Amino acid sequence: MNEVRVISHLDKRVVGRFDGVDYVFEPEEPVNMSLAAAQHIFGLGEEDKAPALNKLGFLLPDRPDCTLEKALEKLDMFSFDQGRIVFDSDAEEDETEGAPRAAPKRNRGTAPPRQVSGGATAGGSQPPAADSDPAGDGA
Repeated sequence: MNEVRVISHLDKRVVGRFDGVDYVFEPEEPVNMSLAAAQHIFGLGEEDKAPALNKLGFLLPDRPDCTLEKALEKLDMFSFDQGRIVFDSDAEEDETEGAPRAAPKRNRGTAPPRQVSGGATAGGSQPPAADSDPAGDGA
């Protein structure tokens, strides 16, 4: 599942809703959510942002102070980071003594799982044993 971290840089609380769940965006507090929720609430990846702007209350046709330009300015005050989970043991392998930690790698879900120690993949599955019989015919 793709996850997105959303941070509001507005000076007031914003509330969005997806799949029966309210997401509350307080100023400068990160909120982790699914990519599907971010796409629905913010129109992430969509060219037409009007439906999302309406849902957020940023674009209201009956209010002259809620223009498309002002609504898009508010939307620009949100930051979206999509990445992967990195466990402490993985981070320790990337660090070198005295050097700053490398920035997190961005993964859009297209890369194959990377191998980790012990032969397991990062996704948690185990490869077949070397002496196993994949055909199951005993030969």
